[in-house]
Amino acid sequence: MFYLIGGSPRSGKTTIAKELSKKLNIPWISTDTLESVVMGYVSDDKLDTLFPKRVMRKLTNNSNDEMYTRFSSEQIADAYIEQSKSLANGIEMFIECESSYENDYILEGYHILPELVSRLKTKFDVKAIFVGREDEV
Repeated sequence: MFYLIGGSPRSGKTTIAKELSKKLNIPWISTDTLESVVMGYVSDDKLDTLFPKRVMRKLTNNSNDEMYTRFSSEQIADAYIEQSKSLANGIEMFIECESSYENDYILEGYHILPELVSRLKTKFDVKAIFVGREDEV
């Protein structure tokens, strides 16, 4: 079984994954880790296209505060979504490899999108939740 936890940044995905991992006694991995691995195999000329949030981070000296001030919510959301799509095949490959060994896993990250979950459910035994965060103004 693969438990997928998706949602926006800073919505509690990692906290949920850690607690679920303890309760079920199975490992968890952040899709950010998988992203770092995948980026190591992408040619330099494709990195900025496949990982647009990376470009935003470079332009803002890796400052979240500056990134959220300089770019609109739509621009940031679009970058996250595009970057998620770039990792979808890597996530699927990870699940395929681990399922061949009959391992259970928890994967969490903003890269887990509903479209990906729908695709994965046709091939693997997965359960998914999506978490969100609502800030009071």
